[in-house]
Order: sequence, then structure tokens, then C-alpha cells
Amino acid sequence: MNIGSRLKQILDERHLNVSQLARSADIPAQTLYAMIKRDSNKADMDVMAKLLRGLDMEFMEFMGQDWQKSAKEKVKKDMPEEERPKSEEQKAAREKEELKNSAQGQEKEHFSGKKRKDIEDYLL
Repeated sequence: MNIGSRLKQILDERHLNVSQLARSADIPAQTLYAMIKRDSNKADMDVMAKLLRGLDMEFMEFMGQDWQKSAKEKVKKDMPEEERPKSEEQKAAREKEELKNSAQGQEKEHFSGKKRKDIEDYLL
């Protein structure tokens, strides 16, 4: 749901009209009418801050549950695969793989250190 349609919904729920909100938020009524008509998903930060103060709401409350869910899904979709939240099984498999790789790396370090020691002993 975009800002304009959400604003219209809140006005209806609170039995307010645009003029009443415009006065309480100190925003020109024409600005609010335009927001509702365009139903944009963008708004000027100053206007949005005044609007939220006039409605006595936080942004997340203003946008509602549907928006929060869709925003989270969009963030997940836009994330690189390796940064996306994983299921518990995926997390366990990844941790196991990282532990295995870490152990292999330690073996290589141990082997190369041992080999270096053998070469030093041979040369001395």
C-alpha cells in the first residue's frame, strides 16, 4: 500500500477529512489531496514528519503491517544470496561447512609449519 492510499485509509478510520488533518499537521490541504490522488510511494521528509506528528503516529505504524511484510521481503530479495536469512537447517549446514574449512586451514598451517621445521633442521 502506498502513502496516499494509506493516508486515505487512516483518515477514514479516524473519521477525519483532509482539511482537519492539514490544520493539525500544518501542511497545505492541497499537498495532502495531491498525495492521496497520486498515491505515490514517495514523500518529502518534512511533509512526512509533519503528517506523522499531526496523526500522532510512528512511521511503521502509519505504513501498517502489509507494508512491513513487503518491505522485509523486498530487502531479502535484494540481498546477495550469502547474506539472506537462512532456515535453521541451512544455518547448521553452513556452520558445519565453515567449521570443516577452518579445520582444513589449521591442518595446512600445521603441515607447512612442520615442513618448515624439518627443512630448518636439515639445513642446520
